[in-house]
Amino acid sequence: MNTVASIKRGLLLLGSFILAYTLAQYFHEICHSTAAYLSGGNFGKIIIHPFSWSYSYSTSPHRILHTAAGPLGASLIGLIIFILSYRWTKPLLLPILLIAPVIFLENGGYLLIDTIMRSGGDACSLINYGIPTIVIIAIAVLLLVAGVISVILLVKKTGLLAGKFKDRLITLTVGIVTYILVALSWHFFYNRSEIMLWITYAVFESVIVLVIAVIPVKSPSKGLKTISWKTVFIIDLLGIILIVFLLTYPQGKKPSSVKMYSEQPDDFPKVLALPPYANAPFFTNFLYQKGYRYLLSYSFPESTPTNEIYSFLMETHKQNGYTLLKHSVLVQRELDKSVSQLRDFSCSRQI
Repeated sequence: MNTVASIKRGLLLLGSFILAYTLAQYFHEICHSTAAYLSGGNFGKIIIHPFSWSYSYSTSPHRILHTAAGPLGASLIGLIIFILSYRWTKPLLLPILLIAPVIFLENGGYLLIDTIMRSGGDACSLINYGIPTIVIIAIAVLLLVAGVISVILLVKKTGLLAGKFKDRLITLTVGIVTYILVALSWHFFYNRSEIMLWITYAVFESVIVLVIAVIPVKSPSKGLKTISWKTVFIIDLLGIILIVFLLTYPQGKKPSSVKMYSEQPDDFPKVLALPPYANAPFFTNFLYQKGYRYLLSYSFPESTPTNEIYSFLMETHKQNGYTLLKHSVLVQRELDKSVSQLRDFSCSRQI
């Protein structure tokens, strides 16, 4: 296979990966929301970001079910899609074929890295709820193995990575590494405080790409043998349009104005009072088109039990009709008061 053919396959893979990754993120978040609804909780807006964290603003009294539903529910959906679509090999359908491998690999890597780096995601939440760390790691490894196997089956069926190691590496570099570098660049400019975490993700994903490139898989007699530049253009254009849409469409993530105070302002809910052990409060009002979202952060003695803080947060919000969107407990050396990091504190919105 010549270099031009490898680049063409890589460009087809790039657009297909963008579409599949976005759907994988959506399935993850919709499973959180569905679990919340079915378990008697509530859910609001789902926010999908092409390069960073995606969110489901949902809560549930069954915290383990709600949290685990994201990666596990999405993986089940991916498996069903893979079984139903495996026989299709048309280039235009590659985004659908990629959904399962992307879900398996992304969720497996997400659980593993979150467990190791304690980055505050689903794995950390499950561990805080009492799920043994070894169980989370086992699930992560199982998903990663499933991801590699599904990639091998997909390549064997479609011949996407046909040719020698060099050809496979070119296709994967154009199709996957390009996206990884763009995402990393976005974090460098807009989310630099978490850059080391995303470098870790980038390195991990690059290793997966290298592993896949090393595995030789015999190409089929048919499959993706006739890829036209028109098909490549359509898939890539759809991927670019989707990224632009997700970055510019007002999904509710970005407030129209932000006000910060060192003392509780008049328009900040009085019911969100500080516990007696708290000090140095930091109040923030986020004004959105459909109302306010409030944020309250404060410091407390290191001797204060974490479960006491969590109980205060949950009970205060529940008793006064507020939904706890996000909370974190950080030690002082980890505290970053920049606006880009305000999502790491306790955030509430009125129901």
